[in-house]
Amino acid sequence: MAALGGTWLSAQNTTSPRDLLVRCLELGFDSVAVAPGIRPTSWTHLAPELMDLPLHVQWVRVDPVLEHEPGTLASAREADRQRVVDRVTVAAELARVLQTQDLVLEAPRVALEPNPEHSDLLTPRTSFSPDAYEALRARLAQRRDAALEHTCRALFELTQELSEFRFLITESTDLCSLSHPDELQVVFEDLRSQNIGYWHRPAVVAKRAEFGGPEHAQVLETLSGFLVGSDLSDYGEFGVLSIPGTGCVDYHELGTYIRGLRSRLPAVLDLDPSVEESDVSQALRYLESCGL
Repeated sequence: MAALGGTWLSAQNTTSPRDLLVRCLELGFDSVAVAPGIRPTSWTHLAPELMDLPLHVQWVRVDPVLEHEPGTLASAREADRQRVVDRVTVAAELARVLQTQDLVLEAPRVALEPNPEHSDLLTPRTSFSPDAYEALRARLAQRRDAALEHTCRALFELTQELSEFRFLITESTDLCSLSHPDELQVVFEDLRSQNIGYWHRPAVVAKRAEFGGPEHAQVLETLSGFLVGSDLSDYGEFGVLSIPGTGCVDYHELGTYIRGLRSRLPAVLDLDPSVEESDVSQALRYLESCGL
């Protein structure tokens, strides 16, 4: 069974934290994943209830899924990096309370001047031709080495300071980021001795592939040695948090490929806050039919 994502959970109206967790069990989940959401949620109130239920917290996400916070670890400016470090510190404090050692952090964005319009997959109008995508990748290549150096140095310091945690790096929805598998591989290789891993994000990879980016097979082959888990959302009507089976991710193919790499991987089903509860059950049935 997968974990139910905090983006969807934080939008649900419940009378108590226990009601929320019991409903997760009734839906067929064995864990929850915590993330900042569109509605303030006191996740710390879940901790006492978790002690009495057969549920655990899969991970704590540092940043919201549906918006980008300021700052980036890829910046040469200390103030930009510190903004991210501050959020990691807050997430780590929550993770201690919820008794999980995993923190999810998106690949850092890279500032380009002028900044390309509609480069973020959170924007419905985002659409790049293969030529435009390659031109953007060429611009990023000019900043790549410096951005990777800043990122690796900042992540090393974080893994040293917060050594009890494992940092799970995942793709960003922003095309102007270090989300290409070759870039992520540099990060993981450089920090191989640290507690760090790769969290796959199929919806983002599939959408990038439509523009000419690498397909799932290339991404997973490049990063299989660091793969520790996967999101299970799709890219469709609800953007990157669409119901699996309704968008451009081929989960039958992806399920077969992932099972070939690992017999069992943690997974998180994180859906748009407006998705109906009946669709959550539908998504689980579909994913089970894909062997996930």
